[in-house]
Amino acid sequence: MKQISTKNKIIGIVSILIVIIALIVVIVGGFNVERKYQSYKKISIYVGEEVDIEKIEKVVNDTLGKNKATVQKIEIYNDTFQVIAKEITEEQKNTIVDKVNELYPITTVDNNVENTETSVRVKKEDIQIVSASNVRLRDVFKPYIMPFIIATLCIIVYVAIRYRKIGVIRVILETIGVLLGVQILLLSVLAIIRFPMGRFTPALILIAYIMSVIYISNRWKNMK
Repeated sequence: MKQISTKNKIIGIVSILIVIIALIVVIVGGFNVERKYQSYKKISIYVGEEVDIEKIEKVVNDTLGKNKATVQKIEIYNDTFQVIAKEITEEQKNTIVDKVNELYPITTVDNNVENTETSVRVKKEDIQIVSASNVRLRDVFKPYIMPFIIATLCIIVYVAIRYRKIGVIRVILETIGVLLGVQILLLSVLAIIRFPMGRFTPALILIAYIMSVIYISNRWKNMK
């Protein structure tokens, strides 16, 4: 029976420890997902004139906390913006509205003198806090599942036929082990470092998958 090298033993132990730590992290706090895939609250505010998005971002950051919300324009005339955050209270909404009204007061010209009216552009009661449920991670990955399954089956059939002299069962089991193991290890590392799961994750998985296929191909080729 072939002896397992010390290097492979160390790699195996470290990999198992990483997976165990990742399991604990996921059980305790789940995966870290991008803000757009989390449950969130949002408000949309129509100002009536072109807004300076940098000034609006400062208002939102001062109210909700820096980097805790996304601010974006949502109309072609740049007169409406949207605030998206994990949590927006009624008090925070009112504060944002007050500061927006301070930035963009309604003015009129009377006898060639500019006077600020007591009326406001944005009324607090007109702004509603809208709640949106989160997008499940499995829904993000769903379009990629079937192509990955088909590609994996094709690879297994190919290596099993081409390297059958090494042993069909061995080739199949080790190929599945490498492909599956690398993906588990990748997801474990992403969970531990709290990488935001979302739009970039499928690309990382694909890169890891391609590298796994290259490794498998070289491994069996060298043993042939």
